[in-house]
Amino acid sequence: MAALQALDLIESFVLDVELDDGSEHRLEGFYTINEDRLRALDGAQLTALVQAGYLEPIYMVIASQSQFPALIKRRNQKQAGLR
Repeated sequence: MAALQALDLIESFVLDVELDDGSEHRLEGFYTINEDRLRALDGAQLTALVQAGYLEPIYMVIASQSQFPALIKRRNQKQAGLR
């Protein structure tokens, strides 16, 4: 975390979700990678992240965010089955 904070790559995020039943939920207290800042790193900074073993987990954090729509869909399906 310290290395990512030093490069100003960490940022908090909030996800507001409205489910099909109209209920609203807020996910907060989470952190993600600022992709613009990641793209702006120079070669030496990227090399340092690779050598420390941090670059792959950084990209896994970014990739995991693509799962939110599928998780929301599953939650909607689960709630529809409970009615």
